[in-house]
Amino acid sequence: MPDPLHIREAGADEIDAVVALAGQALGWDQEAPNRALFEWKHRANPFGPTRLWVADDDGELVGLRALMRWAFDRPDGRLVRAVRPVDTATHPDHQGRGIFRRLTEHAVEAERADGVGFVFNTPNDQSRPGYLKMGWQLAGRVRTYARPLHAAAPLRMARSRTPADKWSLPATDGGDPVELLTDDYVAHLEHPSENGLVTQRSAPFLRWRYGLAELAYRVLDADDAAVIYRRRRRGPATELVVADVLAVDTAAAADVIRRLGRLGDADYMLAAGTRIPGTWPLPGQGPLLTTRHLAQPAPRLSDLSLRLGDLELF
Repeated sequence: MPDPLHIREAGADEIDAVVALAGQALGWDQEAPNRALFEWKHRANPFGPTRLWVADDDGELVGLRALMRWAFDRPDGRLVRAVRPVDTATHPDHQGRGIFRRLTEHAVEAERADGVGFVFNTPNDQSRPGYLKMGWQLAGRVRTYARPLHAAAPLRMARSRTPADKWSLPATDGGDPVELLTDDYVAHLEHPSENGLVTQRSAPFLRWRYGLAELAYRVLDADDAAVIYRRRRRGPATELVVADVLAVDTAAAADVIRRLGRLGDADYMLAAGTRIPGTWPLPGQGPLLTTRHLAQPAPRLSDLSLRLGDLELF
C-alpha cells in the first residue's frame, strides 16, 4: 500500500497551520506570543529564512522540522554557513511513524545540497539519543559560568537545577537593543580577536537576535562596552542571563558587568561558552553540544567561540 506521507516545504500561506501544529504537539501556552516568536525566528533572521519542512498526510500537516540558518566567521575572515535544529513537532495522533527521523534526514540532505557546512545544537536528554542515531556527534559540554549576587544565592542555585523558563521576566534597566545597537556603535566596540569560529555578530544580526520585544532583552551600555542581558526564572531562582558582551577591552566590559551585578533584582549571573569577568566555572554543568557534518567537517567544541546568546533556544 502506498505511503500517504509526503515530505515537502510549507507554503507561505501555511504559517498559521504550522504554528498551530507546533503548539499542539509541544504544549505551547496559547496565551503566549507564539506567532510573533515563530515569525521572528524563521522569517526575520538576517542569515536567511528557514526552510520549514512538513509531513503532509493527505492534506493534513502532521509533522514539522525547522533548521534555522546561522553563520560563523573564521579567523581568516571566511564565512562558514551552519544550521540549528530548533523546532520539531509530530502530531500526537501520528507518533510512532518515524516522522521525526524522516523529516530531519530530508532537511539535512537539503541543507547539504545547498552548501551548508554543518549542523549544531544542544538537544536535551530525551532527544539527544535520537540525534546520535542519525549521525550527530557529541562535541562536548559547553562551559558554564556563574556569579552569585547575594549571600543566599548559592543555596538557591543548588535548588534550581531545572530547565529555565522560556519567556523572560520584565527588565527596565538599560536600553532597547534595537535603538542602542546602531551600526556605528557596534563598529566602535571592536571586541578582542577570538580564536576559532565566531558567530557573525554584525549590527543587523545583534538587533535581530536581541530585539524582539517579547523576549525582553536589554542593553546595559557605556562608551566602550555593552552587555546584553535578560532576566528569567529557573525554579525558585531568578537568573541574570548575560547573552553577549561587546567591548573595546576586558576592563571596559568588567565595569559594565559590575553595574549589572548591582541591579539587585536577581540571584545570580549566568554566562556560557566564553567566560565573562567576575564569574566562576560551574563544573559538570552546561549544555551538551552536538554537531553533524554536512558540506564540510563539523568543528570541534574547542574550535568554536560561543556566547550564551548563540545557544539559547526558543
